[in-house]
Amino acid sequence: MGRIRFGMFFSVFVAMVGLMIIAPVMPPLIRELGLSEMHSGIIISLGSVSMAVMSPLWGRWSDRFGRRQMILAGFAGMFVSYAFFTAVMYAGLRVC
Repeated sequence: MGRIRFGMFFSVFVAMVGLMIIAPVMPPLIRELGLSEMHSGIIISLGSVSMAVMSPLWGRWSDRFGRRQMILAGFAGMFVSYAFFTAVMYAGLRVC
């Protein structure tokens, strides 16, 4: 049971660290791109809303395919989304 708790804690910890790393960088980055602070709030809010909306689906998938596979798929998706976010922001800064 201790391994399961540690695995769940670690998964949530990594997800929240990823979000908290972006949060303080977002406002200056948004201003540098010439957008308003509202856009930063929208981007962060959409991420949170999408997590809430997709939770039941991820729960069903984890029942069907297993918790470990879904956690690994979530980490892979998080990596791809952060890489895409970085590429888009970098491209935006290069254009500005």
